[in-house]
Amino acid sequence: MRLKTIEELFKLPLPIILILIGLAMLDGKLKLIVEDELNNELGSKEFDA
Repeated sequence: MRLKTIEELFKLPLPIILILIGLAMLDGKLKLIVEDELNNELGSKEFDA
């Protein structure tokens, strides 16, 4: 679910806003964890900066 404008976001009840923020943060953490696991599996040689 994507909100079109910030104005729409502020029309939502506060608990819903907090839940959306929490889900977004959790989603970001999960993506980082998955990327780390992939890097470990494939070997970090290709991913070294």
